[in-house]
Amino acid sequence: VGLFPGVDVRGLGGQIVLPPSVHLSGRRYEWEGGFEPREHPFAQPPAWLMEALIGDNRKDPTGRLNYIELLSGVSEGRRNDSAARLAGRYLHKGLSGSEVLDLLCSWNQRNHPPMAHAELSQIIQSIASRNQTQEREISQLWQPRRLLADDEVDEACSLNTWTSRFVRYASQRTDAPLAFLEAAAIAAISAAVGRKPILSLTTSLVIPTIWVMLVADSTRYRKSTVIDLAADVLRLAELNVFAPDDFSPQRFISLMSERSGMPTLFCRDEFGGFYEGLNKLEHQAGGKQVLISMHDGRNYRKELVGLKQIDKESGDLTRTPEVIEAKDPFLSILAGTQRDLFLSQAQPGDVFSGFLPRFGLIVPDGLRNRQDVLEMTPAIEAQRYDLVTEVRNIFSQPTRTMRLGTGVLERWNNYSSCLEEEAEAAPLPSIAGPVFDRMGGTALKLALISAYCDGDVVSMAHLLAGIEVSERWRVQTYNLLASIGPSRDEKVVQRILDLVRRKPGIKRRDVMSSLRLSAKEMDGAHATLMQRESLRIEEQGRATCYYPSGHVDEGNA
Repeated sequence: VGLFPGVDVRGLGGQIVLPPSVHLSGRRYEWEGGFEPREHPFAQPPAWLMEALIGDNRKDPTGRLNYIELLSGVSEGRRNDSAARLAGRYLHKGLSGSEVLDLLCSWNQRNHPPMAHAELSQIIQSIASRNQTQEREISQLWQPRRLLADDEVDEACSLNTWTSRFVRYASQRTDAPLAFLEAAAIAAISAAVGRKPILSLTTSLVIPTIWVMLVADSTRYRKSTVIDLAADVLRLAELNVFAPDDFSPQRFISLMSERSGMPTLFCRDEFGGFYEGLNKLEHQAGGKQVLISMHDGRNYRKELVGLKQIDKESGDLTRTPEVIEAKDPFLSILAGTQRDLFLSQAQPGDVFSGFLPRFGLIVPDGLRNRQDVLEMTPAIEAQRYDLVTEVRNIFSQPTRTMRLGTGVLERWNNYSSCLEEEAEAAPLPSIAGPVFDRMGGTALKLALISAYCDGDVVSMAHLLAGIEVSERWRVQTYNLLASIGPSRDEKVVQRILDLVRRKPGIKRRDVMSSLRLSAKEMDGAHATLMQRESLRIEEQGRATCYYPSGHVDEGNA
């Protein structure tokens, strides 16, 4: 519906009502006089429709030559036009506003010089305004604050880690997004490191488990290939870290009990089936809460009723209690999924419980530059076996207590404080809160993993490298989780509630302006809020003002 103004498309399962269809009244629909199809010849398609349907192909017979040129980066005089062309192309292909912004932010870094983030966002909004649905989605995009200085980014990128070497190797074997390769490498090396680095803070012991999910709709992003490449290195190193292929929610607790104290890596190229199983069993087994315990490294114990047995002497029916216990668990996850499938299965409660925020949800960081398949060379094979040898050595290293370098804990506490401020300023604090809180911990985990591979000191460079990765992950994870759960109307209500909590007494017109709501959207949300008594609504002169329930305006007290 609404493909173009006045133009709808119907496919399998869709329908339109035409004569001689029967109305509910029993009468048949009829054409008005002079409007029957046989009375008129087929009209020629208008020029604007032909331009929309074949315009790109007519301008660029190869279908991709001009866009490949643009994606390599452009100079200052071409940035705006190029951004508009790319945004229009992506939106036309059905990408969401947040996906387009993520893609163009990555592309913008290749420009000379990059354009301002606000300017890029404005261009996308302008292009998307042709479609009202896309415009509303773009208006909800959150503009993150940079929490790393330029010199800190340079220091972070100066590290030559196992992860960066894996990315260089794997990028020669697949044209998958580099962000996917990086995430897969991080999950793999976390399993090799396991619980061996000991870093104890006043809050808890830092357990460097890593959960990542590669999210993309199309197979062209090579999710399965990426997972296989990472798993291949660990298998060649003969690391006993893999969960079995038949790993299911029902089998999970028994598996972790069998692997007490051993690192476990759960690989799934399509997480949807496992997630669906978790959703079905949640009311019985609380599988997600068990997974959360494993992620956090907490011991787990469960007493089962046990199997029925008949006492040979008395003939009585008895049950022998069975205890399943997982001690010192360590579970990292490397999974892939389709975006639409994930959004259809994900539940708001999984955000607020902390289950989904424990994942880094990774989306493609740009259009895939197609790479021809080539023969395996000795040089690439040598890189592969260097990685195998290195990860085998890391796996064989002993447990050791880690030390924090000068200023590291202070910088991490500062980062965590900034994340709290960012969560409060985000459009949906209820989602940003659990996501950003977990990303602070992820940054420290990443620093601990790379530091253990180098020795026994977590340096500032290790921490900054961890923050640099977690900063990218938190933006992508937040934007994706903000798309799940309640209907659009319910999201509008929630956004109004969040805004009023931050700005008690805000006027109706200011709410509409801040959230870019139409009068119709505001009227519907206002009625819902009044019915639920979620807010205190006051008429002050000709203005309608909103206050949180229970709030007392000091000026009227």
